[in-house]
Amino acid sequence: MHVIEDLNDYLQSNPTMPSIYDPASTGRDFRERWDQDGCSNFRAQILHYATKMREAYDAETVNDSVAAWQDAFGPSFNKPAVEAAQKSLPAEQFIDTMLRIPIRLENRVTLFGRVRRAGVVRA
Repeated sequence: MHVIEDLNDYLQSNPTMPSIYDPASTGRDFRERWDQDGCSNFRAQILHYATKMREAYDAETVNDSVAAWQDAFGPSFNKPAVEAAQKSLPAEQFIDTMLRIPIRLENRVTLFGRVRRAGVVRA
């Protein structure tokens, strides 16, 4: 949604077709592949979808949100299954499932651990 909104902001502030140069530095302008009518249609469609996506994102209930996303992308767009949303990330570890340590809420437990920085360690 944010990418489409940013694209929409750019397109709405530039109603005429901009130059789009080849990122491979050939000096070629990709404007030759489109005309102003095609660019105007693209601009109108991005505005349409940006509006629909914002409505879906800002919906107050899950059902309203799903209905709005389906309005934008069609009826095959469905909310994710509950179990998919509740799956843990591969890096997460839980003491009750991985280490088989039962959780007893009536007892007090103190855990000590170390945290290391994620990412690439440069030598």
